[in-house]
Amino acid sequence: MSPTRSTLFRFLCLLGLTLLCAMPAAGEDNAPETAADNANTIRRTTEFVDINASWPVLNIPRVDDESRAFVTGLVDSFEQEVTALAADPSTDPSSQMFPYELSISHDVTYPSSRVAAVLWNVWSFTGGAHGMLDIVAGNYDRGTGYPLLLEDLFLDPNLAVLQFSKVARRVLSEPDEGSEDGAGIPDEMLIAGTEPVEDNFRTFIVTPSGIRLHFQPYQVAPWAAGPQVVEVSLDELQAAKPNLEFWDIANPAQ
Repeated sequence: MSPTRSTLFRFLCLLGLTLLCAMPAAGEDNAPETAADNANTIRRTTEFVDINASWPVLNIPRVDDESRAFVTGLVDSFEQEVTALAADPSTDPSSQMFPYELSISHDVTYPSSRVAAVLWNVWSFTGGAHGMLDIVAGNYDRGTGYPLLLEDLFLDPNLAVLQFSKVARRVLSEPDEGSEDGAGIPDEMLIAGTEPVEDNFRTFIVTPSGIRLHFQPYQVAPWAAGPQVVEVSLDELQAAKPNLEFWDIANPAQ
């Protein structure tokens, strides 16, 4: 179950906040024993699943629609996958630890008058030593609701990625004063997870002073170190020619 469900969730979360097609609702035999579904909250508990999920309402129609589709798509997929597993006669009940858990939470920020940002934490537990965490980020034009990509934010997005890599490696290679031995992140994990390719930096949030990079668990550090976050200032990104209007700063005349 774990590899299959892990692959499913990784695929869905990598879709970011694109519209997800709603999957068919479960039949009556699989109806939740308790449910509390509000306008933007899903709370379901059955013999097999414990789900607590919500999405924000920004009053930006396109963003609100995508947020709802993102969360309901994940919930439906998780619930159906677990229900199918429980119904599979080849499944050894003694090897499972039902109910499996899914939690989807979010944090909304407005770094400028042009930008709304949503950071998602998708946590699930399907047995094993610990749960799984996927971090998904979306940045939106508050006027149109369209997602903002690196090519929208920077005239030279490739150079922005290169700067992300340089700053992340510098910051994350510093010794961790909070650890028992003061050791930093293993070099092999850091180098691989911060290679200057766009996929390594797909999870980012616009901030009032620059870009905040979020790294998935295991991307640049062991699970025990937790998800890593790196702040990159606009000063450090000047060579990539940021579109300063998204930071409420007028672009200088050319």
